[in-house]
Amino acid sequence: MRRLCTATTRGRLPRPATHPSEVLQWPATVLAQSQREAYFADGCLTLPSFVGAGWVRRLAAAARALVEESRAMAPPAPGGPPDAMSWSRGRRGHFLLEEGHTPEAPRVTRVAAPVDVEPDVFWEFCLSEGGPADVARELLGPDVRYHHSKLNFKLAGAGGRTRVHWHQDIQFWPHTNYSPLTVGVYLEDTDEAMGPMHVLPLSVHDELHALEDAEGNWTGVLGEEALRRIGPPLGERARSMVGPAGTVTVHNARCVHGGPPNTSERHRPLLLYTFAAATAHPLPGGTNPLHAQSPRGCPMVRGRPSRLAVFDPQARPCPMAPSFAAGYRPPFFAQQDDG
Repeated sequence: MRRLCTATTRGRLPRPATHPSEVLQWPATVLAQSQREAYFADGCLTLPSFVGAGWVRRLAAAARALVEESRAMAPPAPGGPPDAMSWSRGRRGHFLLEEGHTPEAPRVTRVAAPVDVEPDVFWEFCLSEGGPADVARELLGPDVRYHHSKLNFKLAGAGGRTRVHWHQDIQFWPHTNYSPLTVGVYLEDTDEAMGPMHVLPLSVHDELHALEDAEGNWTGVLGEEALRRIGPPLGERARSMVGPAGTVTVHNARCVHGGPPNTSERHRPLLLYTFAAATAHPLPGGTNPLHAQSPRGCPMVRGRPSRLAVFDPQARPCPMAPSFAAGYRPPFFAQQDDG
């Protein structure tokens, strides 16, 4: 993304907005104009201590309660199929547990769609004044659609299993354009030892890769060839998004990102919300069919819907994932203690 003129037009504002030049004509409300410019230059943003202490306490307490709830859940069978998220499994289908999960030592990797599991906390926060939907509006324009949410855990003591391999997002849930972004919130103070998100700015690398192996099989992670094309040392060029509880992270769906393992004795819950401009319509691939099955669906959270579909002006193709309508297990979490 290139840096664009940020002058606000006082007359007729573009609606629906899609491209940065259109979005930036709308006045800033919860972000500084310089922060919006930084996002459009780099595709990522860190906002330290952005969320107030009251909300952080509520969200962190709800996250801890979900870990407690998981203690009563049976883990995947040893040697059987891996745990997968599927709404047909009811509340249990929102929890992704690892082998070896026990009541004494829960191994929760993710709670998918926490807005449906505990809406009085997570959905209310999404829509709150100055919350994730407002942050998204600053960067997507006045008309914003919610796509999905998740609560990723890097629990203490899990070692290399908490490493997140390098990947990109848009291949998992392709849209007609590349405006979709994810707003994250750290629910605990997060330093480097806790495995924060690492994001490679688009100003450094802006190319989509087929997340597959040398034989063309979908893996969901960047393969060796892609990593060579990006060039070493990728980890040194990526931004480490650390900060105290309430710190907000934002990254565009094209950004290469991942994270080291949590080697500390503290848990690292990260709450994530994905949004898209109203003109970015989901395509029938990846997890899009699964998200469409959610009772909440993918509603507008700011502004109004649009039947206008805007496509990438540079005609950049998107290597799509296969359909995960029947269920989904994120492939980018480390499967062994190799962190």
